[in-house]
Amino acid sequence: MQYIRELKELHVAVFFEKENINTMDTKGEVLITIMTSLAQQESESISRNIKIGLQYRYQRGQVIVNTARFLGYDKDDDGNLVINPEQAKVVKRIFYEWLTGKSTIEIARELTKEGLKNGIGRTKWHSSGIIKILRNEKYIGDALLQSKHPIARYIKIPS
Repeated sequence: MQYIRELKELHVAVFFEKENINTMDTKGEVLITIMTSLAQQESESISRNIKIGLQYRYQRGQVIVNTARFLGYDKDDDGNLVINPEQAKVVKRIFYEWLTGKSTIEIARELTKEGLKNGIGRTKWHSSGIIKILRNEKYIGDALLQSKHPIARYIKIPS
């Protein structure tokens, strides 16, 4: 609305062909305001419905985890998490080496040197990627859901 008003002050009309609205008409701004309000309400309704749907899934213990960058897990045909044995070896190694005193920089350097693939399929490892793996609650069998919500929920995932 702000831009439409600025253009109107410069005597530039905006014509919405689909709705047949001309901003230079006296009714134009009113119609656009109404349509904007309706679109906002629809957007909020869709957002609420999505949030409710996710909450129902969480209550039933159904977790949606993106495995595209999640080293050590894949999804089966039903969408369930399954352990990827080869990647799991790398994850276990990262935890073992860190627990035995190696720094994340040393671990990343060794994995890169050996040409092992990271979560995005590259052979170049960074200490920040190692830190993300070490801090990811999913590797201890939990999934933190609704983490921006005041009451975040943990659900167990396959280990």
